[in-house]
Amino acid sequence: MCMGEIGVLADTWVDGGVPMGRVVTENREEEVCLLYAEGADAGDHVVVHMGFVTDVLDPAQADDARALRARAGRKDPT
Repeated sequence: MCMGEIGVLADTWVDGGVPMGRVVTENREEEVCLLYAEGADAGDHVVVHMGFVTDVLDPAQADDARALRARAGRKDPT
């Protein structure tokens, strides 16, 4: 089971009518599609799966998710 990556949406733009963004994780940056995360904006904590933002988290949820991964012996993938 893939848990996706947790990161921060650094910026957003529209490319050919498709909302896109750049997510920064602990170790990398990735361009992502925002079709499934209407209203996501720069500065939001997000979950990314297969190049799509699937969820917007509040900062406490993001911290909890990162802590859970650390307890499970897994960090955000690099």
